[in-house]
Amino acid sequence: MPFFARALALAGLTALVSVPASTAHPAAQQGVGAVVEAFGERGPTLPSETPPPEFSVDPRTSPAAWDDVPEVILDAIDAATLLAEDARDQLAGGIPLRVGVVRHLEGGPISAQVDGVWIDRPDGSVLWRMRLSAFAAGGVGLNFSRFDLPEGGRLVIGGMHDDEALLAYDGLGPMYKGFFSAPPVAGEAAFIEYQGPARTRHAVQIEIAEVAHLYRDPWTGEPVGEGGVSLLPCQVDVMCRTVDNNARDAVGRMVFQSGQGTYVCSGALLADQDQNTFAAYFLTANHCISTQAEANTLSVRWRYQTNTCNGSPSFFGTTAGATLLANSSNTDFSFMRLSNDVNLGQGMAGWTTASVSGTVRGIHHPGGSFKRYSSGATTTQQPICGGLPLSRYVYNDWNDGVTEGGSSGSPLFNTNWQVVGQLFGVCYYNEPGCNNPNDYNNVYGRFSVTYPSVSSWLTAIIPDDQYEDNDDFASAKPIPVGTYALRLVDFEDYFRFTLAGPAVVTFDVTYAEANMDLALRVYNNFFAQLAMSNQSNGVEHIQLSLPAGDYYVRLNRTLRWGGDYTLKIASAAPPCPPDLNNDGSIGQPDLGMLLADFGCVSGCFADIDGDGDVDQGDLGVLLAAFGTSCP
Repeated sequence: MPFFARALALAGLTALVSVPASTAHPAAQQGVGAVVEAFGERGPTLPSETPPPEFSVDPRTSPAAWDDVPEVILDAIDAATLLAEDARDQLAGGIPLRVGVVRHLEGGPISAQVDGVWIDRPDGSVLWRMRLSAFAAGGVGLNFSRFDLPEGGRLVIGGMHDDEALLAYDGLGPMYKGFFSAPPVAGEAAFIEYQGPARTRHAVQIEIAEVAHLYRDPWTGEPVGEGGVSLLPCQVDVMCRTVDNNARDAVGRMVFQSGQGTYVCSGALLADQDQNTFAAYFLTANHCISTQAEANTLSVRWRYQTNTCNGSPSFFGTTAGATLLANSSNTDFSFMRLSNDVNLGQGMAGWTTASVSGTVRGIHHPGGSFKRYSSGATTTQQPICGGLPLSRYVYNDWNDGVTEGGSSGSPLFNTNWQVVGQLFGVCYYNEPGCNNPNDYNNVYGRFSVTYPSVSSWLTAIIPDDQYEDNDDFASAKPIPVGTYALRLVDFEDYFRFTLAGPAVVTFDVTYAEANMDLALRVYNNFFAQLAMSNQSNGVEHIQLSLPAGDYYVRLNRTLRWGGDYTLKIASAAPPCPPDLNNDGSIGQPDLGMLLADFGCVSGCFADIDGDGDVDQGDLGVLLAAFGTSCP
């Protein structure tokens, strides 16, 4: 049976399950008193800081361009035997649904300095290409044991399906640790291309030590070839039912590695009680992820669902890596914070410690496929497993839809669409299916029992700096030139400053790169961007020669969790005010720019004498210097 189950001694209904000590916050020792809850919310949708990834020449549409690219080819695996093992494991329980195996490369790690091919482009930039194929694979994932790219470079990864979005990574990778596991791409081959500025070849550190060879299709969850078991026909497309959009979009499809296997589960983002933050707290099952090593390999696919009822599925971005915060087999929960807070307009599910009875609903990814829906009611009727008491677990029957392997860790919702548990498995007399609901119960770890272990994160209010709310141009806080100790706990800060006259202005930002990556931008009074710095190294710097007027400074977090930073704005008199076009001399172009701005009375570009407007005084200063060069 393709589902997480517990083997039962049918006469006594005793589950063969052990309960090891938990890894949880000290608050787990406290009892649960009054009801505590949060309601669902929608995270922000921020524009991407980089253009969508593209190959210089797409191998999916122009394969001939990649004919000379070296290729590492892995032999086929015995998928039929692996699928038979999976079927036995799913009946016995305690193991998430395996979809692939992790394979070492016999010749050692693939290295950008040794393998593949380098290409020098006419504009001076460089490319490095490599292909990796796994015979008869449903998908291919890459484990990077070393990853460190120079500034301005990025690595693009794609599979064989031209409708699948490409992956792109830069710096030290998505977890900022110098290693990570890229989510599998569909098909038998992965195409890899480094794109970098001139003279960066010898600074590129890329090593691929292992490959995830999938024997299930990463889109459908169906086995590749013969011998597998398809999803049950009573699965219900989530888009065919009326659901809460925040709850639906909070659920993500998980792919991760444990030992030498690649597995799928489901999980959900939980809203916290801080209205100013959208921390990516993620709840799933302990039998899915129980170690930091497993959390390092996690990738979560968002909004993997159809656009219309029974339509074609698509997805909207992935997040790689997580920090394991708390977990326990007591209620089979695993609670993490994803390596980067999600800013793709994700839903954040509400939750409650209130008791649950009556109607409940589930949203999940059976088999690792697109999102499905289940609905039913709680029950206290048999079968009840002895090792899974009602005090720690919620039991329910489905009357619409069903859950299967890959659904584990998915949230159980009450009628207010608040999370009340996460899926553990089933307790059954006979193997669960579409037509025997009385033979089994679904089992979810009670969130009310889990809550003390995770409460310190979900209820924490992180103080922001004194300038909040300043999250857009309209709410930008005015500041004079100076140095400021600031904090960013959401995603963006905006400030406004005024120059009384022309000046050379420097903007310097420092921050702990372990906490976040900041982008610094400067805009004019018409919200047009003048400059941007995103060095990803804890230091951002911009210097501009600016006329009198109002300006905006925007700082936005592009990676990780946020924290403290310092902003310094300094100004100095321009060395050559009449040189309006900054070409080092005063001539006809400068005169033309002044005449175009003549008569301006506020925020004037050509205000050479700094009196706030452009008039005869400015013209006189320029004409006196006409034909000369700046000192």
